[in-house]
Amino acid sequence: MTDTDWETKAKLLEEENEKLKVALKESQRREKLLMRRNQLHSTQQLDYLNQLNELKYRKIESNSSNTLFDPTVNIIFTKLKNELKTTKAKLEDTQNELTAWKFTPDSNTGKRLMAKCRLLYQENEELGKIISNGRLAKLETELALQKNMNEELKRSHSEFEGIIQDFDIDMEGLTSTIINLQQKLKASEEKISKLEKDLKEKQSIDNDMSGSFDNDDESEEPLAKKLCTEN
Repeated sequence: MTDTDWETKAKLLEEENEKLKVALKESQRREKLLMRRNQLHSTQQLDYLNQLNELKYRKIESNSSNTLFDPTVNIIFTKLKNELKTTKAKLEDTQNELTAWKFTPDSNTGKRLMAKCRLLYQENEELGKIISNGRLAKLETELALQKNMNEELKRSHSEFEGIIQDFDIDMEGLTSTIINLQQKLKASEEKISKLEKDLKEKQSIDNDMSGSFDNDDESEEPLAKKLCTEN
């Protein structure tokens, strides 16, 4: 593999890292949006409760005076009561969905990601056993593994994006996922930098060795001519 190929691979990995950074920012934006929605639901529920309490108080006063509700007030009371039931049902459904999609080692999402990590670890071990001598071959394999890990991270992040669009993800679980992705992204960038540094050092050593071989050939040619002349 030529130097140009190595540079192209490194550039592609850097572009993928940039895309991951953009995706993380989008996830953080969605997290803030979900928090605002949750606050809005809580505020609406509190308003409904206050209005219901006020209407109940009026009803008690009205009953104490042996009077009936005004039809308009009764309609408003019924409407608010139904809206409160609907809001409570939505809140309960949201909490159930958050529990179902919470990112933990025991959740379905966590199990899928853990299975992928184990698969990548096994592939890494198998490739490590197959790799023979040769620093360049080893660097190429490590770069390929790093690229595969980036692809897995990208797919995992896409899965979470799909989940966010359909469900209100648990805030704590989403924050944990974002931090995890940030850490993996940082580790990926550090790995790429190290591999590029090792590759440059290897190329420098190869160039030095090539130059020393050329000097040896030049020094041996006059000696051979001298021996021929003496004979």
